[in-house]
Amino acid sequence: MRNPVMLGPALAFLLFTASGTTHAADSRTPGSSAGEAPAAAAAPQPVAAPYDLQFLDTMIQHHRGAIEMARLAEQKAQHDELKTFARKTQKDQQQDIEEMQRYRERWYGGKPDAVNAALPGMRGTLGMEMGPLQDAKGDAFDRLFLDMIKKHHDGAVALSKDAQQKAAHPELRKLAGKMLQMNQEDIKKAERWQTAWYSK
Repeated sequence: MRNPVMLGPALAFLLFTASGTTHAADSRTPGSSAGEAPAAAAAPQPVAAPYDLQFLDTMIQHHRGAIEMARLAEQKAQHDELKTFARKTQKDQQQDIEEMQRYRERWYGGKPDAVNAALPGMRGTLGMEMGPLQDAKGDAFDRLFLDMIKKHHDGAVALSKDAQQKAAHPELRKLAGKMLQMNQEDIKKAERWQTAWYSK
């Protein structure tokens, strides 16, 4: 009869390590899988951030979408009125962005991004697909630009109205009022051009 084989130190260490690894895998947050970070390491949800921070981060991103559209219009629009409108839009939106960035730094410096696409007016207008506008040419571009800028500004109007009611900082409520007025005026311009150029 053979004597039982004694476990060597190396084999014992390997068995101990495997056991520890299995235990660590079993201790992951329920629902997580290999390669996923535990829930505690996830980025903060926007809804947990103060409303004013959500508004600032979301509206800054929203404004950048308008600037992107306006740059295309400055280059490609057939109507001179649209080119002038596009240049003014870029200037106005950039000024708003710089003001919002100053508020963000003053009130929430170092806080994580709090963009929230679920805020009023943002669904379908935050991060709008620019491909069709980039591809459009001639009169088709002008038509599409007017449709898109109206939709985009409608979203800004909805969020501005919301901020007038919910923002904690009076500076932000005042800025929201200014944005509301400017966007409403731009929507009216776009509608007038649509009627004058394409209603026949």
